[in-house]
Amino acid sequence: MIAALLLSGCTSAVDLRSELQPVRSALVDAGFDDAGVHIGRIEGTKKSEDLATMVLIGGDMDAEEATETAAQVVWDELPMRFDTLAMEYDGQRYEVGHAELEARFGPRADGLDDVAIRDVIGTGLQAAAWVAAGIVLVAMLLVGLIVRRRRTRGRRPTQRGSR
Repeated sequence: MIAALLLSGCTSAVDLRSELQPVRSALVDAGFDDAGVHIGRIEGTKKSEDLATMVLIGGDMDAEEATETAAQVVWDELPMRFDTLAMEYDGQRYEVGHAELEARFGPRADGLDDVAIRDVIGTGLQAAAWVAAGIVLVAMLLVGLIVRRRRTRGRRPTQRGSR
């Protein structure tokens, strides 16, 4: 059971990478030398939002063309609903909201907005919590066995009938 919990946490991380890798590949195919693709959630007292972040490296584009290209790729490829797209290119940060992207590029393809980033991150955090609980459980069992073994070694057998 513990092994299954540990493996579920590893599987969750692998699944997330496999969902983001096609976006990174599409950004490279669009002309960037490399790209970092990250998702996250910002929790605030007044507002919470799902954030998709792209770090764009290289390419022969000016900032306007680079951010427009990256925004189109993310809009067409990222299989998660997000509130804000943040892009960093050539030392500058650019942000654009979901509604603005929809006005610019039209509705997203079927299925791309079915799962929100908060749902993906929540699943990952739940898996991490199960993995952590499994590790704590194994540690507690090991400590219990060690303590029990030391106690039984320290006792001497009592002899009956001697006074």
